Amino acid sequence: MSFFKTFLAVILGLFTTAFLLTMILIGIVASSSTETEPYIRTGTVLNIPVFGVVSERAAADPFAEIFDSGASDRVTMDRFRSVMRKAKADERVAGIRLDLSYAGGSFTHLTEMRDLLIDFKSTGKFIYAYIDDRGANEAGYFIATAADSIFAQPETYLELDGFYIQSPFFSNTLERYGLEMEVINTGSYKTAAATFIEDEFSASDREQLQAIMQGYTDVFVQAASEFTGHETSRINEILNGQPNILIQHALDNGFVHGLMFESEFEDFLSERTDNSSLRDVDFGRYNRVSNAKAGVETPGRNAKEIAVVFAEGPIMPDVGGSIFDEGGTIHFNKMRETIDDLVEDDNVAAIVVRVNSPGGAVTTSEAIKNLFEQASQVKPLVVSMGPVAASGGYYIAMGADSVFAEANTITGSIGVILTKLSYGKALEENFGVTHDEIRSHTNADWFSPVNTLTAEQRNGLQNIADITYQNFLELVAEARGTTADAIHPIAQGRVWTGQTALELGLVDGIGALPDVIVVAAERAGLEEFTVGHYPAPENFLESLMASGNAQIHAVTRHIFGVQPAMNTLLRDIHRMNRPQVFSILDTDFSVN
Repeated sequence: MSFFKTFLAVILGLFTTAFLLTMILIGIVASSSTETEPYIRTGTVLNIPVFGVVSERAAADPFAEIFDSGASDRVTMDRFRSVMRKAKADERVAGIRLDLSYAGGSFTHLTEMRDLLIDFKSTGKFIYAYIDDRGANEAGYFIATAADSIFAQPETYLELDGFYIQSPFFSNTLERYGLEMEVINTGSYKTAAATFIEDEFSASDREQLQAIMQGYTDVFVQAASEFTGHETSRINEILNGQPNILIQHALDNGFVHGLMFESEFEDFLSERTDNSSLRDVDFGRYNRVSNAKAGVETPGRNAKEIAVVFAEGPIMPDVGGSIFDEGGTIHFNKMRETIDDLVEDDNVAAIVVRVNSPGGAVTTSEAIKNLFEQASQVKPLVVSMGPVAASGGYYIAMGADSVFAEANTITGSIGVILTKLSYGKALEENFGVTHDEIRSHTNADWFSPVNTLTAEQRNGLQNIADITYQNFLELVAEARGTTADAIHPIAQGRVWTGQTALELGLVDGIGALPDVIVVAAERAGLEEFTVGHYPAPENFLESLMASGNAQIHAVTRHIFGVQPAMNTLLRDIHRMNRPQVFSILDTDFSVN
C-alpha cells in the first residue's frame, strides 16, 4: 500500500511541476510579447545583424523566445521588409549599421534584402557595414555591397572563393545494405530521385545546376564589381586565385575600405550622426516601432485587406510525419481551411499566395490547384513565387489568375517521378529472413516493400508516370495559353530561374512579394489597403506543442547518431516510398 501511495504522490508531483512550469512559460512569453514600443531619438543608427540563415517568416517558437536572447533580433524576410519600410520613412533613423558574419539562405532572399537596402539609401541616408571577429562569407558580403563602405576588425576573415552545389548520393549505401531502389521518371532533367540510384550528377543534371549557379555567380560578381570599381574579369581573377581569407587580402583588393576595432567604428558612426555618443537601436526593438510613429502612411479604417497566404514546404497528403521531417509541410485540408475563410471574408479583396515549395505529391498538388482556381472565380488570386516554386510548387501556381516570380526563383521542373524501395534482399542477406506469399491476382503484391518489380509492373508504373506527365503538360498549356507540345521542350523536369521562366512564358512577370501585393490590389481596384498574413500565428499552447515535438525529433535523431546526409536519405524514403506519383525537386539551392 505504501508503494502505491508513494507512486501516486510522485505522479501528482510531476503533473503539478509540469503545470507550474507551463504557467511560468506562459507568463514569460506573455510579458515579452507586450513590451512597450521603444523610444527612438533623432540621429539613431539601426543595427541589423547579417548572420545565420534568412527564412521567409519568423517561426512561432516559445522555447527560442524564452531561452534564446537573440531570437527577436533574428532577421527573417517578413521582419526585414517591415523594418526597412519603417526605417526608410522614419526621420529619426539616420542610417543603418550592418553587422556582417556568416550568413546564408536563398539567393532570392539575399537579393531582395540587398535591393531593399539600396532603396533605403535613395533617401540620402547612409549604410555602413562591419565585420567583427566572427568573420564573414559571400552571402553576407553580397548584401553588404549595398553599403556606402565596409569596415572590418584587424585580423578577422572574409571568405570570398565562389559558390558550389554539393549533393549526397546513396546508391552505394543502399547496395551495401541490400536495399533496392527503383525509379521511374519523365525526362532526363527530372532527377529528384537520382540520389538513390546514382553516385554523381548526371550530364543533364550537371547542365541545369551549372546554369543556375552561373546565374548566381554573375549577379554576385556584378555586385562586387560595382562596389569595388574592379572589372568583372578582375573579380573573377581574384576569386579563382590562391585561396586567402585574411582580411588584409580583402583590403588590398578593395573588397573592404578600412580596418578598425569595433569601438573605433562606433566612434565613426557617432561622428557621422553628429552625436557625442552613439545612438543606436537593435533590429528586434525597432521591429516593435509602429508604422504611425515611423511616419509610414497608414490606410483608412475602412480599407480592404490583401491577404497573403504562405505556402511553404513539400506538398504532401496528411498521413502523419516522422522524426526525419524538418520544417513545415503543405497539406490540402489546412490550405482549404485558410483559402475558404478568406474567400468568405468580405473584408478581403484579393489573395496573394506566396509559394516556396519544391513540390511533392501530384494528388495533393492537383487538389490545391483546383482550390486556387475556385477561389479565383470569386476574387483575384495571384501567386508570388519565393525562393523555390518548382515541380508541384509550379503545379499549384497554375490555379492562380497570374503568376509572378523573382529573378532568382528556382521554378519549372515540370515532370513526375515514382519510386519503389525493396528491402527483401536486405532482410534475407543480413538477418536470414525470407518471405513467401499467396496472391489472389497476378500483380496484387507489386507495391510490397519486400519484392522488386517485374518487367510488366515496371511498365505499368512507367505508363502511370507518362499519363500523369501528359496531364501536367496539358494543365500548364491551358494556364499559359499555349499547347502541350510547346511546353514539352521546356519541361522534362528542367529547372529555370525566374528570369528565364519569364522569357519562356512560364510566368507573367518578375517582382518581389511587396510588388505582387500591389498588383493584387490593382486587380481588386484598391488605392489603399491593409495586408494580412496567413495562416495566422498559432496560439501559445499550439506553438509550445509544435516546438516541443520538433525538439523531441531533433534529440531523437541525435541520440541515434543520424547525421544530416543520412537524415536526408531516411526522410526522402519515408516520404516517397508509397504508391504515389511525385513532382518534386530535391536540390537545396541555399547560399552560404
